Amino acid sequence: MDFIYKYLKYKNKYLNLQTQKEAEDYGKTLPTILDLKGWKINQFNVEYKGETLTFNIIKYSFEESEDKPVLFAMAGISSKSFSNSAQVIVSNIEKLRGKFSSVYMINYDPLKQYQIKACGTYDKLKAGEKSILRKDLSDKELNVIYKDEIDLNLEIASIMNEIIIEKLGLNNVHLLGKCNGGFVATQLVTMSNIYKALYLAVPGSPIHIQPLKKLSPERLKEIIFIFGWNNNDDYKFNFIQESRMEKDIYDYEMKQLGDINYKSYMFPDGNGHEINKDFIDKIAGL
Repeated sequence: MDFIYKYLKYKNKYLNLQTQKEAEDYGKTLPTILDLKGWKINQFNVEYKGETLTFNIIKYSFEESEDKPVLFAMAGISSKSFSNSAQVIVSNIEKLRGKFSSVYMINYDPLKQYQIKACGTYDKLKAGEKSILRKDLSDKELNVIYKDEIDLNLEIASIMNEIIIEKLGLNNVHLLGKCNGGFVATQLVTMSNIYKALYLAVPGSPIHIQPLKKLSPERLKEIIFIFGWNNNDDYKFNFIQESRMEKDIYDYEMKQLGDINYKSYMFPDGNGHEINKDFIDKIAGL
């Protein structure tokens, strides 16, 4: 028994060191170089539209109580967006110790080609006389014009749900979504009761909180909602002129959901269209 115990112990130690080395090597290949010392990496294959797509997920464990939730983060659909947001999380990882047992972040760049295709009609529409800004559209027009993008992100949310529950085996999850990751996370939080919190940083969704309307008042009260924007974020979406203009809209729509646990912030020390380091403080409860 002692031999088997020692063998398994050293085998696990070797495997952990191996995945840590792989994570460090992976960090050096990204558009924004990441120092992933102490992180691990896993790859998961998912079948989508007849293709096998491989997703890289980095993980940091605090080796604390498994009773604590995990944080699962998503940025936009590109390695650049992933690495820029990961840099913020990696640089502030110690702030999350005590709140979470571990932190995961997924790079879903393999789906970028599908986003390009789904959004391919917008340039033609913008060249016409009719506006495609959300404020100028009825709900029906909005859902027609943005249907392909909405459908794609619903499918991405289903992929994430499969990875989180079936492949990672998680059951107590807080979701963090930046830009398009916020679009996905808002869909994802409605798919299972394992999702206990929704954190949105500069979210990019033409339908805003529409998916949350599917949830019961009781379920909405169970979820922690924290949203954040930057005062210098002038990123242009197809549906609004500047990302920072979204805060008032989200605040109004969230208020319509009733008595829920919702907080939102406009960070004066902004860092453009990115997760603010102070937003990490809000998530951590600092």
